Amino acid sequence: MKITSFFRISLIWGLMAAPALSVAQQSGDRPGLTLGLHLNETGQHYGLGLNASTPSFARGNLALRASGTMQYYEVPATTESAMEWSRFAQVRLGLVSYAPVCACGIRAYGETGPLAIRPHTSFSNGNWQMGWYGLFGAEFLMSSSSLFFFEMGGQGASNKNAGIPAGYQSFGNGFMASAGFRLQFGSASN
Repeated sequence: MKITSFFRISLIWGLMAAPALSVAQQSGDRPGLTLGLHLNETGQHYGLGLNASTPSFARGNLALRASGTMQYYEVPATTESAMEWSRFAQVRLGLVSYAPVCACGIRAYGETGPLAIRPHTSFSNGNWQMGWYGLFGAEFLMSSSSLFFFEMGGQGASNKNAGIPAGYQSFGNGFMASAGFRLQFGSASN
């Protein structure tokens, strides 16, 4: 299987933000179970989603995160002058690598992993399509149980639509940015 350049770039982004596993964090700084809501933009397609992270492990440096987003895709309508919104689902499962919390309550992280996209049947065959993503982000700890976050990165999948006009054939690929809110339940144990 040929490794694409986007896969390489995503992997590099994820690894660049990864702290060394030998860096131990204080017990209170280790992220616990988190549940969140986010708004995002991926390749000029906007979405709303939910995310959940496991309690951290490996001395508080790693966690697993699952995310599901309903994206909205603008495609030409059946009339010549109109555009319409169609939706597609996006699911990601990633490995998160945390840096220690700085004195001002900000925790940086990198995240990378596979993604699956299910296009709507209005513009594609509706089959799941696989890809990869990589991002970096920061969490702003508002209290021991709540935080705001932002993320930036990129993703790619083999999403092509032959049945619609040129310029609208690719979806769910490119630069992505997310912002949202997470609730944190406890902190990870030693």
